[in-house]
Amino acid sequence: MQKDPFIAIPGGKLAVGAHIDKFDLDQVQKSWDTWSELVKKAPQSFIMYEFYPYGKVANVPMENAAFSQRHLFVTVLCTAIWTDDSFTPYARDEVMKLKRVVSGSSCTAAQESLGYSNYADIFCTLNETDEYARKLFGPNYPRLQELKKKYDPDVIVSLLDPDPQQYSTHAPPTFALGLSNMYSSFTAFKESVKGTVREPGEDGYNLSKWAPNGTKPSKIIVTPEETEDIVKAIKYARSEGLDIAVRGGGHSTSTASATDDLLIDMRNMTRVRVDEANKIAYIQAGARIHDIEVETMKYGLAAVVGVCSQVSIAGYILGGGLGYSTGSYGLALDNLVSATVVLASGEIVKASDSENPDLFWALRGSGSNFGVVAEVAVKLHSQRADAYSIRYVYLPAQLPQVVEAINAWRKEQKDHEAIQLLITLGPDGNPYVIISGLSNSTKEDGEVAYKRFVELGPVQVTNAQIPYIEVSNQANAYNDLPGNKTGVGAQIDVFDLPQVQKSWDAWNEIVKKAPLSAFMYEFYPYKKVATVPIEQTAFAQRHEMVTVLCMLIWTDESFTFKARDELLRLKSVVSGSSSKDAQESLGYMNYADPFSTLNETDEYAKKMFGPNYPRLQEIKKKYDPELVFNKWFAIRPAN
Repeated sequence: MQKDPFIAIPGGKLAVGAHIDKFDLDQVQKSWDTWSELVKKAPQSFIMYEFYPYGKVANVPMENAAFSQRHLFVTVLCTAIWTDDSFTPYARDEVMKLKRVVSGSSCTAAQESLGYSNYADIFCTLNETDEYARKLFGPNYPRLQELKKKYDPDVIVSLLDPDPQQYSTHAPPTFALGLSNMYSSFTAFKESVKGTVREPGEDGYNLSKWAPNGTKPSKIIVTPEETEDIVKAIKYARSEGLDIAVRGGGHSTSTASATDDLLIDMRNMTRVRVDEANKIAYIQAGARIHDIEVETMKYGLAAVVGVCSQVSIAGYILGGGLGYSTGSYGLALDNLVSATVVLASGEIVKASDSENPDLFWALRGSGSNFGVVAEVAVKLHSQRADAYSIRYVYLPAQLPQVVEAINAWRKEQKDHEAIQLLITLGPDGNPYVIISGLSNSTKEDGEVAYKRFVELGPVQVTNAQIPYIEVSNQANAYNDLPGNKTGVGAQIDVFDLPQVQKSWDAWNEIVKKAPLSAFMYEFYPYKKVATVPIEQTAFAQRHEMVTVLCMLIWTDESFTFKARDELLRLKSVVSGSSSKDAQESLGYMNYADPFSTLNETDEYAKKMFGPNYPRLQEIKKKYDPELVFNKWFAIRPAN
């Protein structure tokens, strides 16, 4: 008997089957080149073409069995094998990249195929929806559903255990079709950039993010100083066939702002210019919330910004923009006046109501799908110099009274008032219930607004009239928390003690493994958001629901592979008492990290953008038809 040498190979392994209907030297050479890059990181990896006679399979009618892969394709097994644990978070991306290249010369059906079903490991556990089941079983799926209803109506036998490596993916890099290479060498490109261009090992090469697990080892990091630097970075990347990602404040917990290839890091583009007469601020994309508040308050004005000082403005706005000002002025994106954007072609355009209005409509809620935003112009509003800030800490036994008091307060909540309810462990390792918040008012008005919470007898009381420029700094302690992080926003329309208690119980299990984890209810007045027609911007989450941020933080690497499952389980419990719409929601767009990079299909993009998705597809076709920007809820161009 021949001994199979592959059985004895040590290390982590991940495989997928690509389908092809075109086999020639050009196809194999492209596959070889991609594999050659892979084995530098995972030396035992391989690709294998399987030439089995398929006539007898293809001749069986598809309806004869549930198996629907009766087409005459060749299967190519793409396998990554590695022993270096640092490669584990990137294995899925690397295997998917190889699969795309292998099938890239074949027909659309082959390219879109999940591959031979017994090799489709990468997709088989992505069961938040039945998108992949539908795709794998094809026309046989409705009959399978009926049989499932008969034999397993409670879905006891299921695979609701997504692979922990499946944090991210990206669509294939766009090669330079129609773009000339304007640089004779990498050195020429590097010297042309006013900012910095860094490779691994060089001083200034900085991959740091709030969530270390949200990074990738980029080949090149371009840190622009001006918009022209962004143009040069995009053109160089496309001429070299490099994938592109954009990082703003580095606060995302996903890999939507990370890449193995060329990363555009906006951290040095932070200029803020205030047009006092017209109450508009012109803000470069990398400027962070606190810096913006400091500059605009010199004029007694404020923008609609978030509650965290270290979040940068562009990503915050393009994904919605909730915060203490939401009740008074709506979403940050509803206060956007214009944006300066570098398109996939390298062209710099202005988007506003009067210039490229279709792009302006799309930018407000579609994130990084249409280009690199270099600068935004936003409305400013008159702002008092100080505001009333609160933080009340309660014992777990006081939870029923706290929930009752919050529901009573919500009935009287004013537009300038907002609170959060945080469930977390304290420094002593014991659980606490914390109400924090702001009243954009005098101390006297703030005391009246939050009096009921003081009367509950918190074990710690912090009330203060603070300078408005310090509002976002109140959350700074969370910016310094160590460890890996992953978060998601659950949405609810039922807030009562049973709902909170169930959520508490689920969280209480998580903190045994990830002690810094927490969940937080955000009670921002939403009326000004909900009254905007859903078709007015790309942002489709105009329903009046409460967002609950579920955040897992851990330092034990062995938990990394369980984190996504644990997070989605908590999300499910938090929204489980609410309506079907709330339960099925992916959560507030800027918190939807676990879903944002699942871009093998556009299932999640369709779900996130809802009825606005077809229009977004048409605009994508116009401004980015080759899907250069493909990291975050990637919109597929029309047709």
